[in-house]
Amino acid sequence: AWAFAGCEYLTNVVMGSNVATIGGTAFYACFNLASVTIPNNVKVIPYYSFAYCYGLTNITIGNGVTNIAGSAFSNCRGLLRN
Repeated sequence: AWAFAGCEYLTNVVMGSNVATIGGTAFYACFNLASVTIPNNVKVIPYYSFAYCYGLTNITIGNGVTNIAGSAFSNCRGLLRN
């Protein structure tokens, strides 16, 4: 949890194929994060994982994801424009 929270200069995240878990609030308030690729091994995108990532406009979600928790992408204003 909170691993990259608030990293204001983080713009792109490509998780390796061995990643199986994303911590809750892991990328919370990474305001300039624009693109995320989540691999097939991830099953759950937890609460507030990407909340307040205002610049997020592109998400690739692997086919292993079976649950996207409430508020996982809360206040991602960039997603509303797509």
